[in-house]
Amino acid sequence: MKDEKLDDEEEREDEDEKGGEKVHAVENDKGDVEYITPEINWDDPALVCVTLVNFLKNPCRKWKVAMEEGDADDDNNLDDDVVVRKVQKKRGRAQSSIVEPAMKRPKSVECKTPWQRQEIPNIGEETVGLTFDPLRPVRRGLLLETAKFFWEWGQKENTHVRLCGKHGVDTSHDFFIRLLTKDGWLNDTNIDMGLYLLRVRQTIYANLVRSDWAIVDTLFQTYAAIDLQHMRLYGGKEDRTHSNALVKMVNGKLPTWGKPWSSVKKVFMPYNVSQKHWVGLVLDLTSCEIFVYDSNIDLFRTHILVKAVQPLAKLITPLLEEAGYVGDFPLRKGEWPIHRVMDSAQQVGGGDCGMFVIKYCDFLSWNVELGKISNEAMHLFRLKLTVDLLQGCYNI
Repeated sequence: MKDEKLDDEEEREDEDEKGGEKVHAVENDKGDVEYITPEINWDDPALVCVTLVNFLKNPCRKWKVAMEEGDADDDNNLDDDVVVRKVQKKRGRAQSSIVEPAMKRPKSVECKTPWQRQEIPNIGEETVGLTFDPLRPVRRGLLLETAKFFWEWGQKENTHVRLCGKHGVDTSHDFFIRLLTKDGWLNDTNIDMGLYLLRVRQTIYANLVRSDWAIVDTLFQTYAAIDLQHMRLYGGKEDRTHSNALVKMVNGKLPTWGKPWSSVKKVFMPYNVSQKHWVGLVLDLTSCEIFVYDSNIDLFRTHILVKAVQPLAKLITPLLEEAGYVGDFPLRKGEWPIHRVMDSAQQVGGGDCGMFVIKYCDFLSWNVELGKISNEAMHLFRLKLTVDLLQGCYNI
């Protein structure tokens, strides 16, 4: 009996890792493959995430490495701008020369989601009485639609999905594989799209979400780094011109759905430390201080973290002055103090820092206790963000 129990437990563990039953498709009378809904526990976010990742990792047919004779003139599905050519190496200063075109890379075709043409609802008085529940499960119908779409998308080679319309981005399978994988590391695009939805939420749920927050994306740190390089080249003088992109962010013209900093009290931004860890920064415009929300306080000593953020702390005041910032409180002259928040929610997995940063911003801007951000809820948070991105709006 013990051996049978062990076998059953191992079978269940194997099922969880593989996302439920192995068969998710059947062949019909015409020889076409049709999707069937997998028999899994759809109330288990971890299992649903594994299932969706497996659908996206389904191998596609590899396109030919060498074109057959006569195929070179068929440009219906080929991109003339991207051509792979055979290269012949030579001795001497001229190391190589192009001999002949070998092949053309097929164009990436847009794969439409079930919610592709859905418009952001005009929500006004209808939101009265609604409350934000960060642990509310995703509706079963949305999960089933998402699963079917991911399975169909996983069968198609060289395709992409457009997220959030004209203001969004084109994404590949890897975007969602990173997002749905346990401890999956989120890159700039993952985080920027998560914060994009939070800015959309501030707009469509204006009477529910705190309006005294501005949210910028990873590009602020990117442009700030370039700006600081120019500062060193300029001899550290404060009368130099700052990056036009940074000025636009302060004035609310960037990123999309941004807010002028003059109209808010706090600014949230993601910040990458040493190219390996994401933290969340809150710029308090009333006290001219920077607060660091770190999901892994054991990774860096406080003085190392402060040193990493210090260049930004020196940049803020002169940038605000050039942007014409006018707030309710006087600006601090010189470097802003940096404080590490020691009681912020902590991660257990090694790659969850990006997801924690998104949830820090989510909860702070909604005035929800950060204690509700837990490692047990990470699968749910990743799943909810996936569905919201496919729909192009934030579901409260």
